[in-house]
Amino acid sequence: MRSCVTCGKEFDPGGSAVRKYCGKRCKPSGRIAGSVNKRSWVEKLGGQDGWKCWLCELPVDPSLYWPHRWAGSVDHVVHVSNGGTDERSNLRLAHLTCNVSRKNANDAHQP
Repeated sequence: MRSCVTCGKEFDPGGSAVRKYCGKRCKPSGRIAGSVNKRSWVEKLGGQDGWKCWLCELPVDPSLYWPHRWAGSVDHVVHVSNGGTDERSNLRLAHLTCNVSRKNANDAHQP
């Protein structure tokens, strides 16, 4: 059992080591205006992270666009489904193929 960081209510986080909220009402959305999956966020992360995939550490070609498998995409370090948010500190640039192959299985991969 764990205490919700918002309301203090005890809840069962299931198998999640990072879940901090008892439910949707207590979890802040952390949503950035618009969507982090827009091209503008890929370009912002690319500029800040040096156009390098945080997962495979190979260069990301800024001239490639979704749905090209090697295009840049926005990846969540801790997935939203596991309690992560769209805050900048939880976002990294990744190749689309690296991001998709990661799914929810590798939240332990921290920079």
